[in-house]
Amino acid sequence: MKYKFVFLSILMLCLLACETALELNGLGDRIVVNAFVEENKPLQVQVQRSINSIGNVRSEDLKRADVSIYEEGIFKTKLKYETTTEPNYGFFNSGNFLSEVGKEYTIKVIDESLGEVQAKTIVPKTASLSNVSFKEVPWGIEEEFIEPDDLSTNFKMEFTLSLSESGTEKDYYHLKMFIPVYESFNQTTRFYGYSPVEIVPENLSDSQLYMENGLLFTSDNFEEASERKVKGIAKTFKKLKRGYVITEFSNAHYNLSLDTSEIIIKLETLSKESYEYYKSYNFYIRNYDDAFTQPTLIYNNVENGLGLFGGRSVMEASYPIE
Repeated sequence: MKYKFVFLSILMLCLLACETALELNGLGDRIVVNAFVEENKPLQVQVQRSINSIGNVRSEDLKRADVSIYEEGIFKTKLKYETTTEPNYGFFNSGNFLSEVGKEYTIKVIDESLGEVQAKTIVPKTASLSNVSFKEVPWGIEEEFIEPDDLSTNFKMEFTLSLSESGTEKDYYHLKMFIPVYESFNQTTRFYGYSPVEIVPENLSDSQLYMENGLLFTSDNFEEASERKVKGIAKTFKKLKRGYVITEFSNAHYNLSLDTSEIIIKLETLSKESYEYYKSYNFYIRNYDDAFTQPTLIYNNVENGLGLFGGRSVMEASYPIE
């Protein structure tokens, strides 16, 4: 399912390179490696030089770098650099090579002037969902919720869902929920995209609210270790916007409304490396403008370099709202 949202991973990973370079002032240029390894997908790896000069931190692609992938310590393939529509910006692609669940992957990058770096991660088993229930409930008068404008209508649901176990000692998760959005314009209605839903868990201690209202947690956060159940409240707006489009030829009324008959769940099962990156980046974003907070070190697992090489598996499904 395609979302009408700009996926922020690349921006996040670029910020990782810049932020960490700021903490390493005076240590010179470094190789920056950024990639997520996903089940049955080719690898797309960003390899850059982090240029750290006085008062100026920037990066550029290392197009001539030698990039290799190893599976369980065995060489598998070299990655080829491919350009994108953005000038001077691209990825190293693994082509027909696809990663597998449960396997450990190592990436090695060699540059003639900057030397060699490497990083390791695993691809976690995708979690499945069961006993999923969403039910609309009244909005209490005493509750507070920030509305985008005075024409918005609040919408709240009680939900429960259960996650499958992977058999590993500890699992890491990123849970997100979306509701379809439709645009009404000149008495016609068409699909517009998806709106993120705020998740308020009732039984996950120490979980973190992440970007786009997603929830970041581990298997240790469950009250009952043998029962991986998440329950709580999910809330958003029924009507997002209302206004007028005024041009030389028209004066048309439009609004954006949610289809509250279904909800989309996207669950990422993360490797430990991906989870630590998400968690540290979340802390960085939430304290970015706080002058009294200590500088944030964003998680880095690239030996002798900078960046993130992490694994994740994704499941996505829609469920009815009662």
